Amino acid sequence: MTDNQSPLLEVKNLTKCFPIGNRYSFQRKQLYALDDVSLKVYKGETVGVIGESGCGKSTLSRCLVSLHKPTSGSIYFNNKDISKCTGKEKKEISRKIQMIFQDPYSSLDPKMRISQLVMEPFTIHNFTPEGQSRVDRAIELLQSVGLDRYHLQRYPHEFSGGQRQRINIARALTLNPEVLICDEPVSALDVSIQAQVLNLLIKLQQEFNLTYLFISHDLSVIRYISDYIAVMYLGHIVEFCEASGIYTRPLHPYTQALLSSIPPSSPFEKKERLELKGDLVSHIGKVNCCPLASRCPHCTERCKNEKPKLKPVDGRHEVACFLYEQS
Repeated sequence: MTDNQSPLLEVKNLTKCFPIGNRYSFQRKQLYALDDVSLKVYKGETVGVIGESGCGKSTLSRCLVSLHKPTSGSIYFNNKDISKCTGKEKKEISRKIQMIFQDPYSSLDPKMRISQLVMEPFTIHNFTPEGQSRVDRAIELLQSVGLDRYHLQRYPHEFSGGQRQRINIARALTLNPEVLICDEPVSALDVSIQAQVLNLLIKLQQEFNLTYLFISHDLSVIRYISDYIAVMYLGHIVEFCEASGIYTRPLHPYTQALLSSIPPSSPFEKKERLELKGDLVSHIGKVNCCPLASRCPHCTERCKNEKPKLKPVDGRHEVACFLYEQS
């Protein structure tokens, strides 16, 4: 990434609300799954998004591939606002941004052969690979993910979980995308298989010049694959940093607490655990304070009445905390 390079994928002030309660009620409440989220992803890099369950990671990924329509804010791809695209233009963008889902089995139609599944995107987008047939392209993609041509005539139930995820990866690569959104792609797999799939994704990134947004709740997985890491909490990005920096110099109190929860590598290692006590700030309705205010040991009166914005403290290291505001 150079100083004058523009991001390949950029999220600006993205908010996604879900209505809750009775649809006929006079005043329906809104649950803010994402609240004013901004993020930049540059070509060729892997940005990991980590946070506990319910923090908005998957909602963010679904907004990026138009499975959810943002309530407000913008999503830019190659400097073009794709959040307002419709029809043919939206379909063209979907070719460039593909997604790998968490559950490898439910992502595949059990009634279709692997050949049909891998070639289905060709039919949907009326797309033919340059210089080769669709079947040859399907075989080539299967081989690139560690499978072979004789797998084409099998059904999803004949494969292991790791093999099914490899098929999903091949399927996502069918239309030559530029960005892959990986929504916890290894969390449903055995630990030994996780490593194989992660190494495969790294190899494919170099081979196909891909850019990844990788979502996970596993700190070790995120550290292994990411160039940069965004830490999410209750619909907000509270810290963004290089992958190595987030582990050696965590700034936000939530990031510090998250990293302190990693078990020590040795039973003889003494590790101080930073506990966040108190109740969660409700994200039903607009949050007008720091989302960690009710649990943070450094909370001040300002934190209870004002929401900190994500601001740079050193290069691309950004944090949303009043403790690091320059006077």
